[in-house]
Amino acid sequence: MASSDFASLNPALEQFIRENVVKQYNRSIVTTNLIAKQPGMGKNLAWDVSVGTGTGQVFDDGQTVSTFTVDTEVLATMAWAEYGDAFKITGLAEDAAQFSKTQLGNLWLFKMMQARERAGKLINDDLWAGTGTTSPQRLFGLTMGSNGPLSASGTYANVSRTTYPQFQGITLANGGIPRPVTLSLIEYGFEQVFNASGKIPTYGVTTSNIWRLLCELAGGDRGITSRSRRATSASSLTTRSCSSTSPRTRLAFRAARSWRRCRSRVCRRSRTWRVSRPAPARR
Repeated sequence: MASSDFASLNPALEQFIRENVVKQYNRSIVTTNLIAKQPGMGKNLAWDVSVGTGTGQVFDDGQTVSTFTVDTEVLATMAWAEYGDAFKITGLAEDAAQFSKTQLGNLWLFKMMQARERAGKLINDDLWAGTGTTSPQRLFGLTMGSNGPLSASGTYANVSRTTYPQFQGITLANGGIPRPVTLSLIEYGFEQVFNASGKIPTYGVTTSNIWRLLCELAGGDRGITSRSRRATSASSLTTRSCSSTSPRTRLAFRAARSWRRCRSRVCRRSRTWRVSRPAPARR
């Protein structure tokens, strides 16, 4: 007795594919999202730096002033770096994809967003480990040993740190000898920042493995809370040993799907940041 079974009917059935393309790569741009951005202008990036060691004077009533003090302004300049990516779509490929019910239905837009992700990922990585080399110009990374934005030596933005020591970054290198990560060491870094600038740290950037070491600090000096929101996870590290006057900081994953904030007890709330694609334009 003849019958239509699945095996015989299967070749004639329409293939249904889920709408969203499932990405298997990690191109999150955590560090880039932490930094405020604004449009640039002009032939290069330029700003004025003021340096000086004057502390003011004390005068007698009616004293003739004969000593004058002045701070020095120095022009800092940096060349622009151009980051991007390119893609190519043939006419036949675009025509064949246009009736797809998946995200590939708008193939040009989908490929453009992928190129944007690739460029953003490279910017994110170079903010951390860029070499500042030219031809083509790359970004100056946070981890550069010399001539970088946080380095204690060299020349950055055409300003010599030997000539102007106040332009030096604060580096706790321990003479190049590795040492354990401790809350005391982190708080010492906060102290050095405050002594140099009179300000508390805004945020900190670290790798996921350093964050794990902070979370694994033993004893009653830390507490871990975790929560999950949609596809984004976050954890916060509360340092119970910090006094109520201790500064707060955020420790962020580099190249991870979410970033985590390390905060002192005085911080009352924590936020989860995630990368989201822009809303579609309305017709």
